[in-house]
Amino acid sequence: MTGCVAYKSGERSAVPAEAIDTAFKKNVTYFLDLLEAPAAPVRTPNVAECRYCDITVAECPERIGADVAGMQAEGDAEIPL
Repeated sequence: MTGCVAYKSGERSAVPAEAIDTAFKKNVTYFLDLLEAPAAPVRTPNVAECRYCDITVAECPERIGADVAGMQAEGDAEIPL
């Protein structure tokens, strides 16, 4: 028996039954709890993640590295991970 993870893009990744161990169950429970929480989780922005996000600073004042991400898009700098 296998399951799958379905991504927003429509891509699916198979999850074999033997991959569903205690750690996997804890991770799934953690993220499901975040989704059903009455309040949004605390934002913890960082350059490594913000550089992939297309949300503007106007929508997310906590966003960091917007100027650095722009430089990388132009090829002027590399952002360390």
